Parts: sequence; structure tokens; C-alpha cells
Amino acid sequence: MTGHDVPPSRPSPLLARPGAVAAGGPDAGVAAHYGEPMREQRQLVAGRAVVDLSHLGVLSVQGPDRLTWLNTLSSQRLLGLAPGESSELLLLDPHGRIEHAAAVVDDGERTWLITEAAHAPPLATFLESMRFMLRVVVEDETPAWAVLGVTAAGLDRLTHAAPSALLWSDPWPTTAPGSASYGAPDSEHPGSQVRFACAVAVSYTH
Repeated sequence: MTGHDVPPSRPSPLLARPGAVAAGGPDAGVAAHYGEPMREQRQLVAGRAVVDLSHLGVLSVQGPDRLTWLNTLSSQRLLGLAPGESSELLLLDPHGRIEHAAAVVDDGERTWLITEAAHAPPLATFLESMRFMLRVVVEDETPAWAVLGVTAAGLDRLTHAAPSALLWSDPWPTTAPGSASYGAPDSEHPGSQVRFACAVAVSYTH
């Protein structure tokens, strides 16, 4: 275990479902499967199932300086990130080693960061230490929001069921705007036809 590995603060209620097999290690707190992993995988690919990712941490950053501020701290260019647009960021130490990694989506008022649950508190602490006089507010939203994973095939069904949900779509394997590609064009990447990794953050209170 690393210094950031801590037990989840709230096991998922889905662990109470019949057949649930609890996951271990960094996935502790959610089910690895519900007794039929191969069938469940086929259901997921077909868009008829979701993955419980409620062991992930969710932070929000509010305030008019949020994107310019995060842009100065992270490895990714976030200036001009449009509402609903997905991105990712890395926060590096002075030697260039990765300290934190997060999925990023902005809703026009807040920038949302999805990261490993054990990294959420230290990430919030780091961001707070870098606020200085800027107009930003950092909040750990993990107790109020749960993350679900879904394939592109099931996205419409899930967002219809939870219209207030936040959507982050994995930009892989495309090259992020402002980044450099040193390999084959994105269109030739073997994963270019696979669009399966989406995360939907759903409020526990709605």
C-alpha cells in the first residue's frame, strides 16, 4: 500500500445486491462482479449495464479563476475548456513525477475532478495550499456524488434515467488539443473505433 491508499469511507450500497463479490485492493468498497462476470461484461458492452465506480473520489473547483488557475498547475491545457468538454490532468512534483491524476469536466460553473478515492483528500489539500488570493473554492464532493461507468451504447439510457448527472468521456485514444503526437495519426490507432469509457457522476441527494 502507498501513503495514499486508505479504505473507502462508505462501501457501496450495491454490495448488498444478491451475488455481489466484493473487490479488493484499490477497488475495495465496490463489487468486482455479481456472480456472472462474463454475462455481466456482455451486458455492459451492449449498453444494458453499468459499472459501480462509487469508490472513486470527486472534487469540485468553483470560482471565476478556476480554469486559468488549474491550467497553471497541471500538465494539461485547460484554458477555454467548454462546458461539458472532457479532459484529463496530471499534477507533477518539482522533479516531474506524477503526484495526482484526475479526469476533468467543467459544467460552466464548477470544474469537476474525478480521481482515486484515496487521492481525493491529499489532492484537495494540495489545491487549497495553492489558492493564494485567487477566486477559487475547492470542495471534496465524494460524500454526495457517486461515479458510474458505462459504455457509449448505454450512455443515452443512463443519462435519461439521471438527467442531472455529470458526464466525463474518456478522450483516449485521441490526441488532446494542444498536445503533440509522436506516433501514427489518431485515425490509425487500434483503439480508434472503441468508445467505451464514460463516467457519470450522480448526486446521492437527487
